[in-house]
Amino acid sequence: MGKTLVKKKYRIALFSLLLVGLLAAPVAANAAGNSAVPNQSRTGSSCAQEFDETVRSFDETFLERDLDRFMPYYHEDATSVGTNGVVKYTKSELETGFRNLFSYDDLTAEFPVVKKTVVDCHTAVLVIDFRLTVPSLDLVQHFVNTLTWVRDDGRWQVLAGVSTSIPTEEAAPMTATASEQVSRSGPVGDSNCTRKLERSVADFDDAFLARDLHRIVGYHHEDASSVSSSGVINFTKADIKTSFEGLFANEFTAQFPLLKQSVVNCRTAVLVRDLSMQIPELEVDSHFINTLVWVRDHGRWQVLADVKTPIR
Repeated sequence: MGKTLVKKKYRIALFSLLLVGLLAAPVAANAAGNSAVPNQSRTGSSCAQEFDETVRSFDETFLERDLDRFMPYYHEDATSVGTNGVVKYTKSELETGFRNLFSYDDLTAEFPVVKKTVVDCHTAVLVIDFRLTVPSLDLVQHFVNTLTWVRDDGRWQVLAGVSTSIPTEEAAPMTATASEQVSRSGPVGDSNCTRKLERSVADFDDAFLARDLHRIVGYHHEDASSVSSSGVINFTKADIKTSFEGLFANEFTAQFPLLKQSVVNCRTAVLVRDLSMQIPELEVDSHFINTLVWVRDHGRWQVLADVKTPIR
């Protein structure tokens, strides 16, 4: 009996490590139809329809565990953060993880979208309530999955996916891995765009460390979302402001070295950072991966999504 339990826990831990390293799960689009041929000139409702159709096809390929059809939906510079803070920096790493995941033929999933934001037919963020079940492992996982899509080379592609666990009574043991590699990518020749982004990020960080509520909230997009390290979703900018008010009530220090930065067409940027925070008064010392999705809207860079994943 004891050996059987150990083997089962080992298999669950092994599968969890496999799962949390993946970019993202599908998003249960509540749109109908098959993937359409993208058209760069599409705008408005036709753009929204194109996006929904792409997501629907993306979902179907996941549920069919069709790796060859699934991986092309990922951008060449795609990144993932798993539920234990493991960062996968390359598309090839993601493909390896999905190949292993798709080998479980009893895998089932439910993944309703709880918020969808599309900005000017070039950037989209989906926040998903995700449940994954693998009966052969006696495994059920529940997490918030945040997917960032970009429209590049005439089609919608996944640029980043971040999974944040929703706490349960029993959690599978996981081991985080860290990387000291800093990777940056962006549009060749558009150094001015990158400089503007970096200035915005620097001022955003300065506002955070200074506990300047007005400045920090001002950097958030009107349709911004955030996911806390415990899986709590802030759906509105007003909710985000309230969460910062609570945090800024205490003195704290923080360090957030950059792990990876991706910039696509001077419209979308994803920053993955190793964030450590100390709040002496509360005896808090937190460590998590912070993924910031920036979008260039109305001529300036703004935070569209802010997701924190604890490193365990």
